[in-house]
Amino acid sequence: MAVWPGSISAITLFVDDLAATRVELLNGPMDREWGIRTASFRDPGGHIWEIAQPLE
Repeated sequence: MAVWPGSISAITLFVDDLAATRVELLNGPMDREWGIRTASFRDPGGHIWEIAQPLE
């Protein structure tokens, strides 16, 4: 999992950018009850990535 350094809205914009490419969005962005926002995707090589960001 990679921790996203930007603002909370930036992770949503990043996911929107991914959706415009050959990347398959698996879930998210979603706020988790333990205080982070996550999104998971599969890259063109088949690797699964998850990015996360504190909600604070």
